[in-house]
Amino acid sequence: MERLLIILGLVGFYLAVEIICAVPVRLAAKHRSKKRIKSISSCEVCDKPALRLKQTVITGLLLSAELGIYDNYLCSVHATGKYKASTAHNLKYGWWSVRGIFRTPLYMYENKCYYNQLIKNTEQAIK
Repeated sequence: MERLLIILGLVGFYLAVEIICAVPVRLAAKHRSKKRIKSISSCEVCDKPALRLKQTVITGLLLSAELGIYDNYLCSVHATGKYKASTAHNLKYGWWSVRGIFRTPLYMYENKCYYNQLIKNTEQAIK
């Protein structure tokens, strides 16, 4: 019984640290590079004018999680494809760890913010 209480205490501590530390950091981080999003370059796939897109994918590995960060210039067509692919990956593989349960929604929200900012800036650049 004591072992069970110790294990539950450790799990509770781990979850509390994740919630207290990781959540505010990730929510604040979405504001860190809005200025850099507006810089124009050429699409890495088709050489059309493009804006910077950052997408994060998470793969849950039971006790830990593996992150993949895609941060390149894409036109709106290829950015839409990358956004859909990263969302599908996060929905399928992101939940399979303790950290992933809490971090997957944050990364998906951050990906959505970056994608919406890219589409908004692309529409402004066309006008």
